[in-house]
Amino acid sequence: MLAEAIETDRAVKMKLVYEYNGHSKVHALEQVPEPYPRVIRHWIPFWQDKKRWPETCVEWDGRTREGYGLIRFANHKPEQVDIMAHRIAYLFANKSIPTGLVVHHQCNNRLCINPRHLEAMDRSKNATFGLARHHGIIDD
Repeated sequence: MLAEAIETDRAVKMKLVYEYNGHSKVHALEQVPEPYPRVIRHWIPFWQDKKRWPETCVEWDGRTREGYGLIRFANHKPEQVDIMAHRIAYLFANKSIPTGLVVHHQCNNRLCINPRHLEAMDRSKNATFGLARHHGIIDD
């Protein structure tokens, strides 16, 4: 019984993180599937302690896709899901991402997982910043 309840809870959590248009739907720390992958366990104390955040970028050195760091949860199919590392960093630092917002890299470094460099904003504002950087209107 207990094993069934745990698997049901896990399946519910996994449904919450399936990707939507290539982006994860995780908006709260409670939605992050457990157990946490080994690859992020050493980062959790860093993300949760603001005193440890440096001024410089802290780059993700694990898996990537399109220049963004990825963390794989549930290493067995079909429950396997990838969540962007900077979203997980923001969640552990701030507990939630307001629904409908994306996590923007103020430093313009897609691999950066330093919560000091991350900010939640709406998609259109994020796209505007990206276009402005691309056309040289904003310096990096």
